[in-house]
Amino acid sequence: AMSAIVATAQKGTEFKAMLNDMGFDVMLQVSGSTSTLLGAFFLGMSDHASGTELDAAGVKAMFAGGLANVQKQTKAQKGDKTMMDALIPAVEAIQACPSDDIKEILEAGAKAALAGAAVAHGITTANAPSVMPTAVLPLGVACLNRSRKRFEKLRIKN
Repeated sequence: AMSAIVATAQKGTEFKAMLNDMGFDVMLQVSGSTSTLLGAFFLGMSDHASGTELDAAGVKAMFAGGLANVQKQTKAQKGDKTMMDALIPAVEAIQACPSDDIKEILEAGAKAALAGAAVAHGITTANAPSVMPTAVLPLGVACLNRSRKRFEKLRIKN
């Protein structure tokens, strides 16, 4: 699923179209309920994106739209041991982040997602793999860093 998302993102020239393509590509290239929900997330994000520039308010609107669209597809909630254990806290943290720095906003969401998943699945520092902190690079931060280098026509405002 991630390969389809990243490959599509690297072709992006406009946020709405890129997110829309990412949503459909993940659903078409990967079978299963997870790809349907990931696709719904990106399609929901695309409904709240436009243009070639993205600011903090735009990031918050996109993530809220993505979560809302996923919630239309599933009844799962926090505590059900699903992707929602990470997604809901991530979007809540993104919305609550007072910073206008997109990297800080995404990092707040990534930390909340990891914490939500850890709580739902009983992961503690005692039973977590020692490589977990370094092996799990938040997708949003990775995409932000890549977008600055690869998307000549798209700009992240800070």
